[in-house]
Parts: sequence; C-alpha cells; structure tokens
Amino acid sequence: MGIGCFIATLINPLGWHIYQGLATVLGHFSQAYITEWWPYYRNVAIPGSIPGIIYILVFVAFELRFGGSGPIEARLISWLFLFLGLYQFRYMSFFFMFSTIPLALHLDRVLPKQPSNLKIERSLLAAGIIAACALPLVYMRIDPGLGFPQNISEQDVRYLQTHFSHARLLNHWNYGGVLIFHTRGAIPVFMDGRASTAYPDALLRDYFKLVQPEFDETAWDKVLEKYQIDTVLWVKAHDELRRFLVGKRCWKEAYAGSYASIYVKP
Repeated sequence: MGIGCFIATLINPLGWHIYQGLATVLGHFSQAYITEWWPYYRNVAIPGSIPGIIYILVFVAFELRFGGSGPIEARLISWLFLFLGLYQFRYMSFFFMFSTIPLALHLDRVLPKQPSNLKIERSLLAAGIIAACALPLVYMRIDPGLGFPQNISEQDVRYLQTHFSHARLLNHWNYGGVLIFHTRGAIPVFMDGRASTAYPDALLRDYFKLVQPEFDETAWDKVLEKYQIDTVLWVKAHDELRRFLVGKRCWKEAYAGSYASIYVKP
C-alpha cells in the first residue's frame, strides 16, 4: 500500500521533479514568509477559527476518553497529522479529513441507542433527499465566492495588460500567480508564490526586504534602481507605499482598482 501511495505521487505534470521542488523549499529562508508553512497558532483568526479549534478539542477529548478503541490506523494517522498541522498549518486539512472516521465511531459510542422507528427513519430519509436537492442551490449562491482570493480583480489585470504590457514590473507576491493565470505569461512577473523553486535567492532576499512590518524606503530605492523598475503593482491599502512613491519620488498612481494600485515612474 505504501509503495502504491508513493507511485501515485508521481502521477503529476512534473513527475519525480515534484520531490526536487520540495527539497528546494524545505529549510529555505522563504518558508518564513509563506503562511501555509507557519505554525497553526500563527494562522488562527477569530472568530473564523473557532469551529476548527472546537473540533480539535472534541477529537482530543474523545481520544483520551476512548483511546483504546477504534481502528488503530485511522487514529494514528489522525494524531500524526494533528501534530504536523500544529507545527505547519499546511497539514491541518489532512487531520480534518482522516479524523472523521475515529470521531464518528466515538460519537456513535456516546450517543444513546434508539430502537428502530420506521417513522423516524422515513423522516431522516426525506430530510436527506431535501438536503441533496438543495445542494445545487447552495452552490449557486456561494459560487461567486469561490476561486482566487479577492486580492486582485480581473479588471485590474486587464488594465495592466492593456496599458503596461511591456513595463518592467514589480508586483506583490500574492499577485504573481493570478497574473500568470490571467495573462498566460504575457506579462513577466517579478515574483510569485513558487518562491525558491523559480527564483534565485538574491532576488528573494531583495523582495522580502520590501514586505517587512517597518516600511524601508532605502530598500525600496535599491530594488527600484537595481531592477530598473518603472511600474509597481501593489496592494491598494498600502498607504505608506503611496506616500513614498507619489509624495516623495513623484511617481503617478495611474490606476486604483478595488484591491490593487498601479504606480508608474515619471
């Protein structure tokens, strides 16, 4: 089974090179800037994380109470991914998936046994059918919220492609992948989420100096000059950058969309 799982990981467009990319990222300094590699507590957002925290606490409580029962394989892998998820957030989703089996068995043990009741069973069946029929309607309501995170709109990308397609662009990390997706690589990006698997360490170090909590004007001047940047695509809400580029360096805010701004060198 383990060999089969390993072979399954090779069924991807990159083949065995996926492990080469993983080795490039593991232990690299760029991990400190990628949220999915952060510990779980650094990704906790209240109140959004409350259901997940409650689920984890319930699972741990049942495991400590009924630890000796249930399939050992499912329980071990659940605990493994729980510890890995606390260490690095990217593994937490696997914990939620694999823990459903032991948690369901624990709930079955705790809930009172009810005698067979035909009326109740028919009511549950009807409720299940109604819920299944309602799923398409639920999907239609939430569909606009699916897809890429709302940090840059397609309109922002189209404006950039129409007016600054040949610019020497400095873009925010979160915008790189979306730009590549929408333009199919027509606009060369400065940075995207592939990090060390696609960009040299020197460029990554230069970029990360721009996203420190304290705004560093010297770092911005060096990067703009070193890479001959004439267009910046950045988060619209970054007022410090706007004051620096427009107010102190006489750049022009050529475009302000819903999420992003485009600054152009005079």
